[in-house]
Amino acid sequence: MRAARTRNPTHRTHSARQCAGCLARQLAAQITVPSRPLSNDIPPTPAPGRSHAGAPGAVAGVSTDGINARERMDFWHHAHLGRMALSRPDGEPRPFEGRVRRIMGEHAHVVEHEAGALTAVRTAAQCRRDGVDYVSVNYMLDSTGSHMDHRGQVRLAPGTMYFVDSAQPVEFRQSSAHSVSIFLPRSKVQDAVGDPRLIPVVLQAHTGIGAVLQSHMRMIITQAEHMTPGQRVVVISACVDMALAALQTARDGAADAGRFADGFYQAARTLIERDCPDPQLDPGAVAAALGCSRATLYRLFAREGQSVAALIWHARLQRARALIASGRWTHRPLADIAFMAGFTDQAGFNRMFKRHYGMTPGEARARDAATRVSGDLGMG
Repeated sequence: MRAARTRNPTHRTHSARQCAGCLARQLAAQITVPSRPLSNDIPPTPAPGRSHAGAPGAVAGVSTDGINARERMDFWHHAHLGRMALSRPDGEPRPFEGRVRRIMGEHAHVVEHEAGALTAVRTAAQCRRDGVDYVSVNYMLDSTGSHMDHRGQVRLAPGTMYFVDSAQPVEFRQSSAHSVSIFLPRSKVQDAVGDPRLIPVVLQAHTGIGAVLQSHMRMIITQAEHMTPGQRVVVISACVDMALAALQTARDGAADAGRFADGFYQAARTLIERDCPDPQLDPGAVAAALGCSRATLYRLFAREGQSVAALIWHARLQRARALIASGRWTHRPLADIAFMAGFTDQAGFNRMFKRHYGMTPGEARARDAATRVSGDLGMG
């Protein structure tokens, strides 16, 4: 393998907009979303026809914890699903439980929703009455017995990505469900993609821009509490572009990367951080995965003063450094560490590592081991 020149692709000032790519490094292949204590302060009532209210960058949540079991459905209707008629399945023995968390952006917001057995119906009459102006792209993290009737019957199995137009009737039935959604103004979708009624209900979640979108939404809900309000606004803005690109792809078979430049740029960064251990990952593979041309991808990165190839090598070096520092792989040869980080040539790995970190991988391992020993002695 020819050693690539490793100018640090993040040499520019680390702007707020670039934080989305950095936070994405914390994604695992499968993310388990922990339960969190939530306030039961009911959020502000939104204006008629609009989605949830809140200051950009704010995080707000409610749960049924501490609510009398007989009052929980009324509470849930008032606090979260006020534009739908709610009911419990006949013979359901378990008390209803639910929790929801909203992370606000400028003109969109991400919602994590977890609830037990429930039927929620939004009728055509309700749609005409409240004049909603939003749609949502949703990803089912986990579910049991979940179905949706929205322009047809859809089984909402774990891993399903689906589109909901709140200007049209919809019915949800579930035994339990845990999902993450991004809510967008209907007018924004119409301007970017066209008539929302022509967008398929089921979206591609496992390849291309859809796969990166669902990873990005999961990153937002797992990392929101570690971000500043400004950073939350930034990552949700990138999420909006990714969602619009995913909707355009679903409708037309491809998306205009130039039109959704910020979303495609952040999507590329997320994909690189996730897939850098694959030695076959190169700019062509990134472009193919996102459904854009290699030339378009190069232009997106050139806007940021970056190189796609340099970022791939930088991500691999960071992965290798993290593996060495973790202490979990001290029994493995450094050649294995190199392979786990996406390098196929140990000599090239050693040169690039020393050029970037100022020490060889072996020296880094010895330094980290000495630091751990020193820490253990200090604790003793």
